[in-house]
Amino acid sequence: MIPLPPHFTSLYRLCLRATSASVLHQSFATKTLRTLVKPSFREAAKIIRQLQDAQAKAINDHDAAIKAKEKWLEEWNERADNTLSLLLNSATSRGLANNLTRNLVRLQAHYRVWAERRYYTSRGQWDPSLPPNDRRYQDPSFAAQFNLVKSGNKRENILRQQDITDAAWGALGEVVKMAEGRDRVSLGRVNYHRRRA
Repeated sequence: MIPLPPHFTSLYRLCLRATSASVLHQSFATKTLRTLVKPSFREAAKIIRQLQDAQAKAINDHDAAIKAKEKWLEEWNERADNTLSLLLNSATSRGLANNLTRNLVRLQAHYRVWAERRYYTSRGQWDPSLPPNDRRYQDPSFAAQFNLVKSGNKRENILRQQDITDAAWGALGEVVKMAEGRDRVSLGRVNYHRRRA
């Protein structure tokens, strides 16, 4: 496999250092901000790999798909430069850029907690006195008898609230995309992948 070009890997390392500096090297904020930035670099690395494969196979440079990928990569490089400028501003001043990075860290941290509750909670609450394969954990109707699962109207209210929360995160994502489009920066992507033990 052809390695990624040095200018790309250097840009990635520079961006990682800039994210750390923009939050004054606070470990939690640095780690959180880096999780926002990484998906954008993964996308760009994928496009670079596809272009490298096309060059290795000597595919015609006038191919429309290749031209589109090259244009995307050009725009991505411009956005990466603007993002580095934003992170530099955040590191050197306590103005709007610093507020933005601080709020992005909070947003990602809250999203992680929300996603953990929303997508990774078990059907019933854990009870240390029960064996791990107890029927109450498997069958919601059986568990309802023991008040392990909320039933009836409360459950419907919880589901409705979760739908509202999903819609709110979607709207917030749209606002972030509009800000990125206007200022030609990359503010990252809010995401959460549960770590496996």
